[in-house]
Amino acid sequence: MTLRRKVGLVISLVVYAISVHTLPPLVTWFSTQFSLAPQLFGIVFLLQSGIFTLFAMGIGNLHKRRSLPLIRIALIALFLASTTLFFVGFTPSFSLLIVMMMVIGGCGGLVESVGTTLLSEGSNSQKLLHLSQTFFAIGAFSAPLIVGLFMKAGLGVPQIGMAVGGFALAIAIMVLILVTDRSKTKAVVTEEPIVNSKTGNNRGFFWFFLTMVTYVLMENSLANWLPVFLEKSFNFEAANASLTLTCFWAGLAVTRLFFVLMKSYSTKKSILGYTFFILVATILFVFLRPTSPTWLVMGVVTLIGLGCGPVWVLIIENCREVFSDSHLVMYLVGGGALGGLIGPILTSSIFTIVSINVLGYIQIVYVVILTLLTIVALSATKRSTPHLQRG
Repeated sequence: MTLRRKVGLVISLVVYAISVHTLPPLVTWFSTQFSLAPQLFGIVFLLQSGIFTLFAMGIGNLHKRRSLPLIRIALIALFLASTTLFFVGFTPSFSLLIVMMMVIGGCGGLVESVGTTLLSEGSNSQKLLHLSQTFFAIGAFSAPLIVGLFMKAGLGVPQIGMAVGGFALAIAIMVLILVTDRSKTKAVVTEEPIVNSKTGNNRGFFWFFLTMVTYVLMENSLANWLPVFLEKSFNFEAANASLTLTCFWAGLAVTRLFFVLMKSYSTKKSILGYTFFILVATILFVFLRPTSPTWLVMGVVTLIGLGCGPVWVLIIENCREVFSDSHLVMYLVGGGALGGLIGPILTSSIFTIVSINVLGYIQIVYVVILTLLTIVALSATKRSTPHLQRG
């Protein structure tokens, strides 16, 4: 695959992230519009993540059975998600909102699955994976940033949806230009041969899988419910709550870009260090009070984002150093989708039992489990090798 197409696939993650992360800062508005409790939007997140998981894993199984035009499928998904997002503010009912977000979820599953699979092949795969996740974070913080700024400017949600969707459509057009093969030749995706594991065992991979599920569960839980938490518990204005979520994604983008620029690092030490970093930052989050200044809340949320930044790719890299079977990497991506499926509904269910005020304590539990699973996964595979990025 040419560098031009790889760049296009990397940028495609921006559209996926924008389409998926526009709803959380608008939950309060939609709940008022439809006269529903905010907790019920856990159903939306659940179904969106469920369709994401189904499409992300389904495209892999279909492509394994017969060769599919992966890039063409990703392009269709990009334009469909952007167009749906463009009209999301005009939805007249909660049921139609669910359908629209399910469409966006399915398209997102196709884009991430295709992008990750194609980018993981060939040279510079590690840098490209970190770079693709950097662009995902850029899209993720662009969505709440645009929402927050437009809310401060007094725009209505229908206009905000058109603005965010239009921005996503513009990026989709850029991706179309980049991935279009001017020579009119079909893209060829080479399949890596299945190789036995270098070391470790199936149990070792199982722990990596659980680690990925838990990480994405924790990340999605915070990303989906932070704006509502800040509005309900800290009396934040909707615009400031949205901008605070932007700080989280900005933190992710910074550390992911940092790993793109690094020439060498220890994957084992890095993932341990960053999981402990997340734990410390989350404890600081719990100590925040409704009277805390906005800048302090934003600063602590940024710290959590800085800690989360490289973890997703580091889990994959640690697994790849131990297991050569490329199918296991696809399973890890599926595990992330499963975490995205479980996270919102699990956290929402806890809210119905207690209160949304306990979000920080819930996050601590998630991070402690993540830390323990990371330690167990690394111990089970017993491999610690400095990772030199290629290229």
